[in-house]
Amino acid sequence: MTINGAMPKQMTGMTNSASTQRLRWFLSFVLTPLVLYLLTFVALTWPAVQFISTHFLTGADDGLQNVWNLWWVNKAVTQLHQSPLQTAMLHFPGGTTLLGHTLNPFNGLLAIPLLRFMSLVQTHNVIVIFSFVVCGWTMFLLAYEVSRSYAGAILAGFVVTFSAYHFAHARGHLQLVSLEWVPLCLLCLLRLLRRPSIGMAIAASGVLLLVELCDHYYLFYCVIAGVLMGAAQLLKRGDVPLKNYVLPLITFLICAGATTGVLAIRVILANQRDPFQLAHDPAVWSNDLFGGFVPGISWRWAGLTRGYWEMVGAAPRNAVEPCVYLGWGTIMLAVIGWWRRGSRDPKGPGGRGYWLSVAGVFFVLSLGPRLWIGGRDSDLSMPYALLEEIFPPLRMSGMPVRMMVMVQIALAVLAACGFATLKRKLSGKLHPIGWCMIALIVIESCPAAFLLTAPAVPRYVRELQSLPERGGVIDLKSDMFASLYYQTIHEKPLAWGYISREPQSVAAEGKHLWDLLGVEDYTALRRKMGFGYLIDGKPRSDPRLKLRFHDGEAWIYAIEE
Repeated sequence: MTINGAMPKQMTGMTNSASTQRLRWFLSFVLTPLVLYLLTFVALTWPAVQFISTHFLTGADDGLQNVWNLWWVNKAVTQLHQSPLQTAMLHFPGGTTLLGHTLNPFNGLLAIPLLRFMSLVQTHNVIVIFSFVVCGWTMFLLAYEVSRSYAGAILAGFVVTFSAYHFAHARGHLQLVSLEWVPLCLLCLLRLLRRPSIGMAIAASGVLLLVELCDHYYLFYCVIAGVLMGAAQLLKRGDVPLKNYVLPLITFLICAGATTGVLAIRVILANQRDPFQLAHDPAVWSNDLFGGFVPGISWRWAGLTRGYWEMVGAAPRNAVEPCVYLGWGTIMLAVIGWWRRGSRDPKGPGGRGYWLSVAGVFFVLSLGPRLWIGGRDSDLSMPYALLEEIFPPLRMSGMPVRMMVMVQIALAVLAACGFATLKRKLSGKLHPIGWCMIALIVIESCPAAFLLTAPAVPRYVRELQSLPERGGVIDLKSDMFASLYYQTIHEKPLAWGYISREPQSVAAEGKHLWDLLGVEDYTALRRKMGFGYLIDGKPRSDPRLKLRFHDGEAWIYAIEE
């Protein structure tokens, strides 16, 4: 009730109190973690941020593929007004589907507004930093939900976002750097099972879609973790009546099926119609038994463990994928968190037993179809082989080692609990033991120098940019990585094109093109296939090739009929 339009003093006080609480929550649970992880990223990767406008914060191989991804999504959506999941800019003239490609459309969509006032270099780098910072924040939220320890949750966010895995894939796998939605997805699923509601069901399905728009692997991992979460809830003697779950779970399944499910089914059907090539061999790209316990090349002092990571990274493997070091500081805190869980530890997905099971399941699956020990194949069959039989689409991935990221997340949650236990047992103060744990985790998280790639553009690319459109371009001068970046400059369709999973028909068309080049059938290349230019690293003499440019390093020819 009001008097002369004035609000009663009691209501004014209540409103001010509520506003103050919301402000405090925002400062404590949003702004502070975000600023903290941003400053920590700058410190750990220094001086990388000094090059945010001049160099791509990534390597020159797969990193340039992801630069192309950002450019292509922007071009497809804002200029061509088409779905970015199909392109005619690569593998001209037929084009190719990008359903199996590591396109990470979320980052491409995020790039669209950024490219309005930033360069492609700045946009890419801002997205990299965004992923690291937001990943720390979402992991902080998940760990706080389970541990109820603010300091422990802050530490958990640090452990995951500045992990060896995260820094290793920053060398070129932007889709894997975009880990930020996985912890948030697990948090939403956890809340959906703890306190079922239609709103949380919609939120969980929305975040699951964000996971899928970043990486197919992460979607599969969240599904496995969600199944384990549901099983843990069923085994628990819950205090929530089963009828309370019916409508929220139906809502979640409908929303997830209509969004994420549609995209996932399209990928599976595309692979059935036209099988993807270039899939990795899971027997090769598996985690070594000791991989989680020995630092790899992404560590600042990787020279101390060179003997191990060179052994497990030997051909045909590389040294990046085995970088799944969990950190002994994290492991010790996780052990404390599990060992001292107490009788009050909740049952079901909110309890520490669930997170231990997640760590165990994903660790075993990360070992792949056969066990590797010290860089050697033991020929011992592992459960991953059975999982491939149960779920055949898994064969499209072939990278079981990447499942270790879920082990890192689960251990970080347990480490947050362990840190809270340690602090409580030591009279609420950060005892020297706690400082030692933090120091160890920081040392183990210090990354090697961030890879930087200069956006250099050769003269012939600028010249090609200025030439009129005449159809496709056959680029025999550039490597498969650089040619993608150069296309963001000249914007002309290319023969071939490096994509993660190439459909069988596209590979066959590419071979046919090589055959025509082998017999120098330029008439067919021009008249039947529509190619207008050929770029080579050496001069060619043929009356059907008209020289348009050369600088002693590259020759551009117009293909005539």
